[in-house]
Amino acid sequence: RDRNGLLHDITSALRSMDLEIKTAVIKTDVSGLVSDSFEVDKSYCALSPKEIEQGLISRLSKEFEVKRKRTLDEGDKRKREV
Repeated sequence: RDRNGLLHDITSALRSMDLEIKTAVIKTDVSGLVSDSFEVDKSYCALSPKEIEQGLISRLSKEFEVKRKRTLDEGDKRKREV
């Protein structure tokens, strides 16, 4: 699902593994379902495709949880202020 900062998180995760994005196709349908495809150059990346996949899953899961917690904390703060 789409969310604020998703594209940034994906590209940052790829860059953190020394992957250079050559092309990207970014699609989001009206329901918010995301379908992103990236062609990357791994000339400077020593990781295997499986390690890259696991790294992306790990990094994006952590980013989602941090942003989700931040959003929930901000909601709790607003409730206390009212």
